[in-house]
Order: sequence, then structure tokens, then C-alpha cells
Amino acid sequence: MKKEAITIYPINELASSRWSPRAFLDKPVEKEKLISLFEAARWSASGGNEQPWRFIVGLNHDETWQKIFSTLAEGNQEWNQHVPILILAIGNKISSWDGNISPVFQYDTGQAVAHLSIEAMNQGLHVHQMGGFSGEKAAELFDIPETYLPLVVIAAGYIGNPDSLPEKLKQRELEQRKRKGLSEIVFSGKFGNAAKMILVLLALMVGGCNQQTKQPAGQQDSTNKRPTVQVPEFSADSAYESVKKQLSFGPRVPNTAAHEKCAAYLIDKLKSYSANVTVQKGQVYAYNRTALNFQNIIASWKPETNNRILLCAHWDSRPYADHDPDPKNRKKPVDAANDGASGVGVLLEVARQLNLLDPPIGIDIILFDVEDYGPPQDQTMDNSEQYWGQGAQYWSNTPHKPDYFAKYGILLDMVGAKNATFLMEGISMQYAENIVKSVWSTGNRIGYSAYFIYEKGGYVTDDHLPINQIRNIPTIDLIHLDKTTQSGFYPFWHTTGDTFDKIDKNTLKAVGQTLLTVIFEEK
Repeated sequence: MKKEAITIYPINELASSRWSPRAFLDKPVEKEKLISLFEAARWSASGGNEQPWRFIVGLNHDETWQKIFSTLAEGNQEWNQHVPILILAIGNKISSWDGNISPVFQYDTGQAVAHLSIEAMNQGLHVHQMGGFSGEKAAELFDIPETYLPLVVIAAGYIGNPDSLPEKLKQRELEQRKRKGLSEIVFSGKFGNAAKMILVLLALMVGGCNQQTKQPAGQQDSTNKRPTVQVPEFSADSAYESVKKQLSFGPRVPNTAAHEKCAAYLIDKLKSYSANVTVQKGQVYAYNRTALNFQNIIASWKPETNNRILLCAHWDSRPYADHDPDPKNRKKPVDAANDGASGVGVLLEVARQLNLLDPPIGIDIILFDVEDYGPPQDQTMDNSEQYWGQGAQYWSNTPHKPDYFAKYGILLDMVGAKNATFLMEGISMQYAENIVKSVWSTGNRIGYSAYFIYEKGGYVTDDHLPINQIRNIPTIDLIHLDKTTQSGFYPFWHTTGDTFDKIDKNTLKAVGQTLLTVIFEEK
């Protein structure tokens, strides 16, 4: 079984083919091949030529193998029962230069193991490194001196059949390999700033990219390949920090200081990414006739073109946690980590990427205000829908540009919770079924089938409704729907539990990378 890395720039085949399986054949490894692994480790780079690495090797269930196996965590023992080789890697903590603890002994030992890993690929073998073991038990079983530290256990052998694994491990074995983008790991100027060298190289790689079309369950479909385009890597860390920053102001309820401070932050942030930022200010009335001051914040790229798409989310917080399980909390405002801040966090990172690499079409990002000031659940009213999504209603009637039009729109709402499920929302399917299917297809194609579910969800009164009905722009709602909850939404919807700890980087990544792929594959 091969799991070739889908690289965006050519690398050595041994490196791109290296991965860490759990399924190994119960087949002895030739001693000549095994010795080659350690010979490669022996010639690894070493600070001061200290060569701190040491290895204890167990073969084919011999006594040493059994000892190493006994140190493994239970989860690792589950799949290591048939592995022919177990290696314990140990580092010498003490430097021979000054007798103190070396600051690089673990780094150097890691380099030696990396050399061993690549040589394993060269010999037709695979290895799987494990930190899940007891170093204390290993030190005791093998009489390891206190000046040496057990660092990792390595399984080695010939790759086996994933069907030999328990179902949960089999699924992990078949998953596509994923890595952070170069812009997330290579910096210049200061930590977190993507190196210009990387951005320039990526931008120039027209037609020379090595990236392949991905399909769910690790399958490739040669009949459905798309033109090779450069899609930026979405930084989940950046989006995560943007969510955190919004919550630092407190609940962003209209007419509050937190609301004003967050607006200033969002405006400044978007101005740092776009030269075309408009703030649409106005006043609307809540269900209880409270006058609400609002700010719709709009950033545009390539405003001169009519070939454009609209991305949006709401940035205000619900004033009442009216669905909280504790009645005492139902008059409290909501932090709105997922229901508000998550969509904004994703769009801020998208904006950052659009500043780094020009999109092929025009883009407008709109952060709508006063989405969540509808009547509490215990207060029934006629025509209550008019009090939800008032910022989007205002913009749809009075857009920032007269006669504004976009090919389509994508609304983000509750897009940051762990294991989120995005069903095909009803109003989206009514007005923009083809856009829903296209976005879901993209999400599945690039590896996020666990999030983008091909299943119809309920009808949601959200900001996309007036955009569809008033502005006549086919717009979809990418929203976390959950058929197992009473509300049909994310479990902490409109409760005091919608807090920062519910935000998951993997979900932010799935949504953000899908959006960027949709944008940069546009024509």
C-alpha cells in the first residue's frame, strides 16, 4: 500500500513515499537490511560530533522484543503484536565537552532516527515511531544509566494489509496524508509572517504543480481532474487566534462597549488586508423596539470586475442565552465563539490570504451586524423573522454599491466546533442547489468528507435569506446542523456554553481550505 505525499513542489521520492503504517507483515527482515538502517543512523549529523544516539533492538518476539513491547501504551500494543522489529532509541544527555546536559542530544537523536527512517524506505521497509511508551519502565528493564534518556520506540518491517487492523485503526490507515502549508511553517521578518520567498515560488508555479485531485476515502479519479491551480494554504492557527481576539472583548451585543471595540478591531484588521473597506452604519429596531446601532463591515478585492463572489458571516453576539439548560442563565449574553466569531475568524484568514495572493475573480467579504437580536424563545410574535438578520436585510435593500451583484454567495455560520457536520440546508437548496453541490463536492474532493455531508438539513432563517430574496444573489448557508439535538443546531447554540474551548482548529481548517479552493478554482 502506497500513500504518496501530495506535494506542491518536487522532493525526493523516498521522502514523499515515507509514512507511518500500523499494519505490518509478520515476516522477518533480512539482517543485512536491518544493519543498513543503523548504518544510516550512524552517519547522521551531530553537534560537536557527540553522536548521542543509542539503540536497543528486539527481533521476532525474542526476549528484547518482549521487553520493549511491554513498555508500549495499550493503544500501541494493539497493533504492534505482529511487528517483527522493535527498536528503542535512547539519547545520551551529557555532553563530553563540559559535562553538562547537552541542549541538542534529543535533536541529534531525532536526526539519526530520521536517517534510519529514510533508509528503511530505501530498503523496501517502513517504520512507525511511537512516543506512547514508558521510558521509566524501559530504563528499568534494560538497566539504562541515568545519564541516558529513552526517547522513542520504533516499529519496523514490511508493510501489511490494513484489513488486518481493528476497524478504527483501519480507517486511520486509509486516511489521506495531510500537512500544514509552507506559509504556516516558513517565516521571515518575524514569527508568523509567511516568508516572501515561499509566496513568490508558489505564485510562479503555474502548471508545474505536483498537486493531484483528491477524492474521499483516499481514492483518485482520473476522469474528474481539474486544471492545476495554486490554492493558498489556510492557516487554522491564524483563524483560531482571530476567534480568540473577538472573544477577548466580551459578548459583542449591539449598543455595548464590547461591540464597539470589536468593530474597530475588525475594521482595522480588514484594512490591513484590503485597500477597499467600507463600513455601512445605520440603525434598526429590535423586536422590543430598542434602537440598535449597527455596522456592516465590507472588504473588497478587485472591485472593478463584475465577475465576483460574496463571502459573509455575522459578527454580533446573541443578547440572551435563551436556550441554556439552566433557566438562571437565559437572560445572560452569549460569548458566541462558534455562533458568530468562528465564521468571522475564517473570513479574516481568507482575507489575509487574498492579500498575499491575488484571487482570479473579485471577492467581497461582508461581516453582517445585528443577525442575532431576534425575540427570545419564550416570546411568540407575529412576523418574528423580520427581527433576525437585520444587518443583512439592510444591506440587501441598500448595498454598499448601487446595483451590486455577485455570481453567488457563501454564508458561514457556526463553522468552528469539533466534529462539525455541515448538512445541505433547506433554503440554500431551494435558491442555490448547484452552489451547495459544488461546494460540497470541493470539500469532499480535498479530503473533508467527514464535515461536508451529502444529506439534506432543515430550513434556517439566516442572513442568506434576504440576500436570496431581495438581492437575488444565489447564496448558501454553510452551517453546523445536528439532527441529534433538540434545536437541530450545534449543541451549545444560544447557550452560555458557546465558549472558546468549543472551537476546533481542524474544523476551521476544513471550512477555510474549502473556501480558498472554491475561490482559486473560479474562472
